[in-house]
Amino acid sequence: MDMTPSGFVPASRRAFDEEARRAFAAAYPTGACVLRHALADHPLLSLDALADAAGRMRPDCVLYKRASEPLQAVVSLASHPADHVAMVRDIATADLWVGFNDASQLPEYADLIASVLGELDDLIRPITGPARRLKAFIFVSSPRAKFPFHVDPEYNILAQIAGRKRFAVFPPQPPFLTDRQNEAFHRHGINALEWREDFAAHGTVYTLDPGDALHHTFKAPHWVEVDDQPSVSISLTWCSDASLEQNEAWTFNGWLREHGLNPSPPAPLPHGRSRVKANAWRALRRLGCG
Repeated sequence: MDMTPSGFVPASRRAFDEEARRAFAAAYPTGACVLRHALADHPLLSLDALADAAGRMRPDCVLYKRASEPLQAVVSLASHPADHVAMVRDIATADLWVGFNDASQLPEYADLIASVLGELDDLIRPITGPARRLKAFIFVSSPRAKFPFHVDPEYNILAQIAGRKRFAVFPPQPPFLTDRQNEAFHRHGINALEWREDFAAHGTVYTLDPGDALHHTFKAPHWVEVDDQPSVSISLTWCSDASLEQNEAWTFNGWLREHGLNPSPPAPLPHGRSRVKANAWRALRRLGCG
């Protein structure tokens, strides 16, 4: 019986070579870097495979919007049922952005992310500790699709599979990401950020072609634009114990502010810990007060 996981990357086709590992090691966790990967022709990331995967995922985890619409326009198959096969297979003409929110709910994609990130475990673990909550987010986008300025709560490597994408990264600090925005994100799930034209001069724009991957600073605000061909990319994400604590501390801060207080921000990552605030938020949830 073949015991090889369906998403396994054979040693002869490791996702990252030694040059990519050196680039990642030099940047992680507070820098940004582009590194090459070997996932562009992985069978799980073809349009046919992704169309099939969309039909097997929880409908609330398959998200979509018109290519030029704002983040607030994103809906799920659970709230707005649609033909997922046509959305994915016809992405070249569909005028859509389609996102698979946590594709790791499917065993073969969970195997894939575990295999790929396992290659970097010896670089991640000494710096930020064991990787927690490994997930895969897959994005299938029509030509010229946009995903506006926003923030995400994980460490990540975004690997470009098909098409060309521009990915603009900004410092994870005010005015790009304020304390109030951090609180709103973790308290209410609002990850869209206000864009101002004067921000443009402070970002770094990376052009990603198939075989390119981007690692950037934890929680760095960013926007994404697809070029003139359809795009497929996969974001491999993970958390650390400290980042999970910080996320809960921001949630607790939001609760405190709603109750008239002005809390100080959590300890900065990668080495700062926010155990007291994280534990306070966990206690509030157990009491049903959150």
